[in-house]
Amino acid sequence: TSDEVVDCSHGKQLWELCKEKYEPLWLKGGNHCDLEQYPEYIRHLKKFISTVEKSPSQRYSS
Repeated sequence: TSDEVVDCSHGKQLWELCKEKYEPLWLKGGNHCDLEQYPEYIRHLKKFISTVEKSPSQRYSS
């Protein structure tokens, strides 16, 4: 939430546009290039990737 490169509002707007909602993670004090230093970020990212791999997707259908 302390990103000086990309404002947090951009992430919130992208989340609002998602068809399949996933619980967002807003890290208080997180900056643009230090998210890997937050253990909760790594846990959330792994959970997200696992969920995406398991869910059916129409990304590649035409």
